[in-house]
Amino acid sequence: NVVGTIEDVPTDADGGFTTEWTVPEGTEPGDLTVTGTDDTTGEAAEATLAVTEGEGDESGTEAGDESGTEAGDESGTEAGDESGTEEGVEDGTEDGTEDGDEDGVEYDPSISVEPGIVTPGDDVTVEGEGFVPDSTVTVVITDEDGDVIDTIEGVETDSDGGFSIDWTVPEGTQPGELTVTATDDEDSDVTASETVTVVDADGTEAGDESGTEDGVEYDPSISVEPGTVTPGDDVTVEGEGFVPDSTVTVVITDEDGNVIDTIEGVQVDSDGGFSIDWTVPEGTQPGELTVTATDDTDPSVSASETVTIAEPAAAGEDGTGTVDPGTGAEDGAGKPGDGKPGDDLASTGVSGAIGLGLMALLLVVVGSGVSPSRRFAAPADQP
Repeated sequence: NVVGTIEDVPTDADGGFTTEWTVPEGTEPGDLTVTGTDDTTGEAAEATLAVTEGEGDESGTEAGDESGTEAGDESGTEAGDESGTEEGVEDGTEDGTEDGDEDGVEYDPSISVEPGIVTPGDDVTVEGEGFVPDSTVTVVITDEDGDVIDTIEGVETDSDGGFSIDWTVPEGTQPGELTVTATDDEDSDVTASETVTVVDADGTEAGDESGTEDGVEYDPSISVEPGTVTPGDDVTVEGEGFVPDSTVTVVITDEDGNVIDTIEGVQVDSDGGFSIDWTVPEGTQPGELTVTATDDTDPSVSASETVTIAEPAAAGEDGTGTVDPGTGAEDGAGKPGDGKPGDDLASTGVSGAIGLGLMALLLVVVGSGVSPSRRFAAPADQP
């Protein structure tokens, strides 16, 4: 049963209050429960008040106070506070928040920095979200040693807790990683960080031994097809894994390191690849040639492959099995050089021709000797 009600008791700046109440005459001895309830949040706290028999205070304490403490306070704390903390607050934070964030709202801030790789003098955009709406933040940029490079104060957040600012990397900034941190000006727990990499004008970072473009490590390779050729043949040189949208120089050297040919300004596509044709110069000596492609900006981006130069075909050997006319040697088909099958004279070549000439001469001589004898014998038969 309600014994009494006290309304609109004001609390102080620390959330505490004090009020006096008179125990009604005729109240039966026993324990009364005193409940304090926040009119805004509905949070409540309770304490017990003991009412004893008799008039006044039999023990020398105030009415209802068995231990000499204030009414309703068994442990010496304020009414409704069992742990010594402010009313309704168990962890000492404002308005019952557990993380100390403003207004009891838990924020989840984050920032981004674009582009992520820059050189001194470049502009970057820092964007944040999830911060306290309609507040201000301070942006601090530090190097790898924690030294402050720059500070941007009073950056305003919008009604959604976001912001966006541009920042120029100071000239002379050393290559390395910078940390960009944005912190709410009223609640330091609302903070977020991101990194940005500063490289030299030639694209190398501090401590980057490979000297690759923009601090990126490339894995170039080339191929040469066909792998075995003779002087005058064409080969195709293809590359991949090179710096995109750059140029390379292709150098061909022999086994002694002598340069056979150089092809400059070969264009690399957006995927880091290229393809060119090359003709093996006439007179190139047999052996192994090395084809090397190197990025024109970063010489560490380079790859090599070999191609073998074979002996050219010997003179007269065309692979068809034929031979020079008049030699009499059999061709690949097993036929006599320039005669008909079975023609022994023809198969003798020049010597056969000489033999025919001698036979013809002999016939002429013999013929000449017979004819006169016949002509001179005719008159002898006449009378």
